[in-house]
Amino acid sequence: MEYGQFAHIYDRFMYDQPYDTWAQIVQQYIPAEGSILDVATGTGKLLQLVTANEKVGVDLSEDMLAVAQHNVGNAQFVAQDMTELNLARSFDTITCLCDSLNYLQDEDAVVRTFQSVYAHLKREGTFIFDVHSVQKFEHYFNNATYSDDLSDIVYIWHAIKGEIPFSVYHDMTFFVLDGTRYDRFDESHEQRTFPIDFYKMQLEQAGFDIESVFFDFDEAQVTETDDVERVFFVAKKRL
Repeated sequence: MEYGQFAHIYDRFMYDQPYDTWAQIVQQYIPAEGSILDVATGTGKLLQLVTANEKVGVDLSEDMLAVAQHNVGNAQFVAQDMTELNLARSFDTITCLCDSLNYLQDEDAVVRTFQSVYAHLKREGTFIFDVHSVQKFEHYFNNATYSDDLSDIVYIWHAIKGEIPFSVYHDMTFFVLDGTRYDRFDESHEQRTFPIDFYKMQLEQAGFDIESVFFDFDEAQVTETDDVERVFFVAKKRL
């Protein structure tokens, strides 16, 4: 995972993502005058859209955080690993959205992230995250190629099926207009997902009560079907 040059065009690349819907889902779980920690905050788009008394974002990429700081003036941003958060304070709501948890490559990393989030939640605090579904890895990330032409940015994205179950290598090539020529750079990312029952079990073992599991941004869709692409989890810190 790199996010170097990519950080500066990331929001253009993600132009069609439903950030407003993510924010609407999250906002209802932030108490009045509450606090939010956005894990893997990227360019800070979620924190830009939600209302909270205190906003903090963490990310591994210093380049992404530089863009986030420019985008969101009323938030604090810190470079940290989600598996070992160390912020010396707790929050009412913690989020990890836009399939960021899928960048964790093994079960132990998921376990450590859940434990780290638990340690930073206030009493009865809420943890909200989403992941790609198993079905999406099997159908959409199965050696497929995607592309888009945004006039000043052109990209080609190869989703190559990984060697281990429910994993993918994202090989992306970007051409960015610079005056009269296009400059090329490449990004390579790896993602992995796990069955829903795995996430449920690890949440419960980390000390969470699962409030809801729903699909594809629809809180009323609580039954898994063959065509779901994104799974949402809402969990409360157990008393």
